[in-house]
Amino acid sequence: MLIIVKDTPLTENIKAETYKYSGWFKIMNRISNLIQELEQIDEHITQYDTEMIRIDTVKEMNIILDRIEKTIKYAKEITWEEKPFWQTGNLEGLLRKEHTKRKKK
Repeated sequence: MLIIVKDTPLTENIKAETYKYSGWFKIMNRISNLIQELEQIDEHITQYDTEMIRIDTVKEMNIILDRIEKTIKYAKEITWEEKPFWQTGNLEGLLRKEHTKRKKK
């Protein structure tokens, strides 16, 4: 279980900000619980089974994390392209928007 301790008073804003990440905390808790459960049953199953569970879990988690990274990267790119030219200096985005406008006409 992950516990974050801050030396600030708990306000409604801090509660709301922390609540945004409650889903992440639940995932971290589940992972911790699964690791503990695997360690507890470690003596009851074969070494091969234990290793296969670990290997498969790491592969699957990496696939999921890769998908999340791609989604975040895509969101960053879209956000960057949507910002005005004077904020980003992104001339390509400006030219692409103008090109798209001309095609629509």
